[in-house]
Amino acid sequence: MSTQVEHVAPPKALRAPARLRRGRTWILIAGDLIALVVAYAITYFFADQMGALPPVSAPSWFLILLGVTAPPVWLAVLTAYHLYENDNLRISVSSFDEVRDLFHAMLAGSLGYLILSQGVHYFFGWWVYTAVEAVLFLTFALVLVPIVRGSVRSWLLPRVMKPRRALVVGSGPEARLVKRKIDAHPEYGLELVGFLDGDDPETPDPILGRPEDVAEIIDEYEIDRVLLASSVGSHEDTLDLVRAVRRPDVQVSIVPRFFEIFTSHSTLDDIEGMPVVTLPPMRLGRSARVLKRSTDVIVSGVALFLLAPVLGLIALLIRLDSDGSAIYWQPRRGRLGSTFKIAKFRSMHIGGEQRRSEVLHMNEVDWPLFKIKGKDPRVTRVGGFLR
Repeated sequence: MSTQVEHVAPPKALRAPARLRRGRTWILIAGDLIALVVAYAITYFFADQMGALPPVSAPSWFLILLGVTAPPVWLAVLTAYHLYENDNLRISVSSFDEVRDLFHAMLAGSLGYLILSQGVHYFFGWWVYTAVEAVLFLTFALVLVPIVRGSVRSWLLPRVMKPRRALVVGSGPEARLVKRKIDAHPEYGLELVGFLDGDDPETPDPILGRPEDVAEIIDEYEIDRVLLASSVGSHEDTLDLVRAVRRPDVQVSIVPRFFEIFTSHSTLDDIEGMPVVTLPPMRLGRSARVLKRSTDVIVSGVALFLLAPVLGLIALLIRLDSDGSAIYWQPRRGRLGSTFKIAKFRSMHIGGEQRRSEVLHMNEVDWPLFKIKGKDPRVTRVGGFLR
């Protein structure tokens, strides 16, 4: 039994007239150029403080020419590495995940100016940009540009840009889940205008119409993005709906079936023109791996520094208690079948592992584990305390 759904009037009062509707990419470009100018300024400041580098000796007209041409050149380099496409195509953009592409873009641009500078010096004898300054610039730019991009996306854009108006085509649990996630992340810059569905009572409000009304709803509510959250009927009906919303000024996002097992690192593959989503191996994402590794190194480094006196005392007691080194290196199984060695304080007498056959009758757990709960004759006095 179908339910007739009447169109809800567009909430014009909710549109903030003082905020920009277009210009997201240009704001990001301005942020990049400001970060690059600051990186150049810091580079030449440190180069001047170093004293050993040749000073800039090109005439003023040439420096002005470089300053005028540098912004469009850098804009072309960053565009070539697709660093402005994601902000219009994707809902969630992580500045941290762009570091690799930013590094390649910064390296390409810096090397280009270094080659130009070497040519200028060879033909005219002017110093503009040295290899040391190129390294300094690359270092500062790789810090400043991601920071500025992250600040622009998380703080500036939500305050100066009107949120992009989103329409969800779907019903039931999928539609509710999309609404909950969009509401929980205002940094996405999406304003959920409503839903298209007329039958499922679990679909959230406001329901603006039925799926077949999508073209009219897009025009009436000035929709920027359509999210297809579930099947709207037969295969042909779904294809017709997608074709109806494909236009230059509207982005279409499809929430795939089995989305629970998808990750942001899934790749789009191809089988004779048929798109296939390939799931990545079970592993942390790039940013999570970097964060985890940084935490491991920092926390373990601080802990080793603070515990160094205690660890040194334990090593001394082991050496005094029995012959042999204080540290025992044991092979362990790692990822993908690899092996690595773990460093442990020695708790057994030398040759203890080889004497296992002598104490097999004392084993108190099932194979392949081996554990003696009582006194193990192979364990030293200090080793027994450590265990």
